[in-house]
Amino acid sequence: MLKRRDGAIVIKKTENIGFCSGVRRAIDLADKLLTQYDKLYVTGELVHNSYVMKRLFSKGLRLLDKNDMPSGEVCLIQAHGVDPAIRQALLAKGNEIIDGTCPIVSRSFEINQKLARQGYQVFVFGKRSHPEMMALKGLVEDIDIIENADEIDGTLEGVNGTQSALTAQTTMPRQAFQDLIVTIHRRLKMFDSLLVYNTICDATVLREEEIIKASGREQAVLVIGGENSSNTRKLYQLAKERNENSYLVHNLAGVKTIEQNISDCHNVIIASGTSTPMEQVERIEQYLITRSVGG
Repeated sequence: MLKRRDGAIVIKKTENIGFCSGVRRAIDLADKLLTQYDKLYVTGELVHNSYVMKRLFSKGLRLLDKNDMPSGEVCLIQAHGVDPAIRQALLAKGNEIIDGTCPIVSRSFEINQKLARQGYQVFVFGKRSHPEMMALKGLVEDIDIIENADEIDGTLEGVNGTQSALTAQTTMPRQAFQDLIVTIHRRLKMFDSLLVYNTICDATVLREEEIIKASGREQAVLVIGGENSSNTRKLYQLAKERNENSYLVHNLAGVKTIEQNISDCHNVIIASGTSTPMEQVERIEQYLITRSVGG
């Protein structure tokens, strides 16, 4: 039972919570299509949230098997985008393609393609295995993806005297991106140039700022979302760095496993990744409220 000596536990939600606009767009698109078709194929996880995906699967959504592509079906591009080779393969088999790529991700792709056409050596701060980066690599083959500052020396080897540009996966931490810019700048020789485009989504930046402020004040922090969500893990890491009593939970079962850890807390703040639906947040919030006692 959650309790405090002088009344009920105080539970607060961050202002920026639930789906971001890009995720909402993709989910709404999938829901609409699933009212029109008995089945709908998607090129990968539409969003990184098993709660959402399970609901969509129950309505007829199917994950695309890239080794056994359908023919003559309707296929939805996931919010992270997709390698153009996959798009072409689907079209070659007579499939109808609906683009669910987040507009912010699409804009980032356009910037990277333009830089490459202009002759820049493009470096992207991101995770190589992330769907957004895999899609970008298909669009701009010669980009170099940098996962952390430790890779800088090897990546920059041989680029002196060239025009270089740096962008970022839309869900990467802003502070880490800024730190990387400083590190690269220190490595460049005199007269070498580095053009920087901040392609990190504002929705993720606002959530980072909120979690940084809240984590130092609250006695416990719950970040709700999928463990395979890049921006959700990032929020959790930021909270954990500032408050040991921070937890990443996906559902009520997860909350119940850490309930004892927060049983003596006076305040709990709830945050979420951009792929977490509000019903998931509200279910956990309501559980915590009903478990608290006092005035």
